[in-house]
Amino acid sequence: MSFMFGNRVLRVFGVGGMIAASVLSQADIIKADALQVGGFLEGGLTDNSLGHQNYFVGYGSVGGFRSPERRSFLWYHIPSFEGTIVDVSIKFKMVAATSLIFGYDPGSPTGHDAVEKFQLGATTVDHGTMTRLDLSTSEAETIFEGMDDHPIAPANEFSMSTTYDFPFTVDVHLDSLGKSIVSSKRGLDLVLTGWMPTWTENDELDASRHLIEGDELLFGLSDVPHLAPEPEMTIAFTSVPEPGSVAALAIGMSFLIRRRSRR
Repeated sequence: MSFMFGNRVLRVFGVGGMIAASVLSQADIIKADALQVGGFLEGGLTDNSLGHQNYFVGYGSVGGFRSPERRSFLWYHIPSFEGTIVDVSIKFKMVAATSLIFGYDPGSPTGHDAVEKFQLGATTVDHGTMTRLDLSTSEAETIFEGMDDHPIAPANEFSMSTTYDFPFTVDVHLDSLGKSIVSSKRGLDLVLTGWMPTWTENDELDASRHLIEGDELLFGLSDVPHLAPEPEMTIAFTSVPEPGSVAALAIGMSFLIRRRSRR
C-alpha cells in the first residue's frame, strides 16, 4: 500500500513538474541596436566619431594610403530584464565581395591566405572613454592594445575555397563568458570589441614599388548609409515565473495530492 501511495505521489509530482517546466520555459527575446560603432588603429590613431560608423577590422587602403591595423568597438545599452540568459548573438552584415579580402600569401597555391577569422571580445574601457574625441595618442594606443585581450565567442572563420553569396549576415553567438558579461550589464552600457586574429602586416612591394597587398579586412564598406545596419544584439532568455504563478502552481499541486490520496 505504501508503495502504491508513493507511486501516486510520484505521478502527482510528475504532473506538477510538467506544469512547472511549462511555466519556467517561457522564453523571450530582447533586441538592441548598437548605439555607436567605430575603431582604433595601431599607433594611436582613432576612428571613433559619430560621423564615421564603421566596424571593419584588419586594414584597408583609400586613395593609395593603406591604414594601420584597425580593431573595432561596438557600444550597446543592455535593457533591464529578469530571467536566465540562454543565448546572445550579434549580427554583422557582409555587404559585398569587398567586405572580405584575404591577405596576400605568396606561399599559398592561390596566392592568398587560406582562411581569415573574425574574433569578438569585450573590454573594460567604458563607452564614454571609447568615444572621446580628445584622447591622446598614448591613451588611444593603450585602448587599441587591450581590444584583443578578452575573447567572448568562438572565432568566425572564412575560407578562401568557399564561394560566398553577398550580401549575407554573420551571426556571432557569445560563449558562456560573453553571456555572463551581458547578464552582469543589465540596465547598463556595454562595449564589445572586434579584431582579425589572422591579420598579418605585409609590406612587400612589386617591381613598380607598389604594395602587393593593399587590403586585408572583414566587413569593409560597413559605413555606407542604408547599406549595412549597425550590428544588432539579440538576447534570448528564460523568463522567471511571477510570484502569482508560483503560488498558483503550489496550490494546484497540493489539490492534486489531496485528491489522489483520498482515492
